Amino acid sequence: MEFHLPYYAWRSMEPLPGDFRVWKRRNGKPLRRSEEVIHLEAHDQPEDDESMIDYIHEAQISIMIAGIDDWFWTAYCFVDVYFKDEENSELVHRLSTSSRPMDPHTCSKYDLDRPIWNPRHYFLRILACRMEQVKQEWSNAVFQLFEEIEPCVICPSLCRYFTDLA
Repeated sequence: MEFHLPYYAWRSMEPLPGDFRVWKRRNGKPLRRSEEVIHLEAHDQPEDDESMIDYIHEAQISIMIAGIDDWFWTAYCFVDVYFKDEENSELVHRLSTSSRPMDPHTCSKYDLDRPIWNPRHYFLRILACRMEQVKQEWSNAVFQLFEEIEPCVICPSLCRYFTDLA
């Protein structure tokens, strides 16, 4: 059983120096792109202000559960954390060595002390947690986009006019 959830994450961060991840595609391009958001109100911001820049990052979550039967199986979880800061980077050793170990596959929502032994049930639990994470990232990206374009919308009747032309 497996799933792959692609999404975009909108983050405000210091300027990216470049993608230093060693895994690249055969054509030399990085695995995931990070694009600077071109602001609609860029004329209001000073050109030399490099404190925080908005980026949209491509990301993906992949989960696979494989085994020979219901008693011998393994779960794999791959999460892009390139755009996350240190405290939110989902480091496994931080989650598993705390006083209350949490399941990293479920975004730390469930204890490791109470495992699910059935791989299908565990798969559905992970899927639900990770879909919620992706939903939050998409909602954040849409919210940030609307925050950017709201000052530029002149009036609703003008928007309807351009919509009717399309």
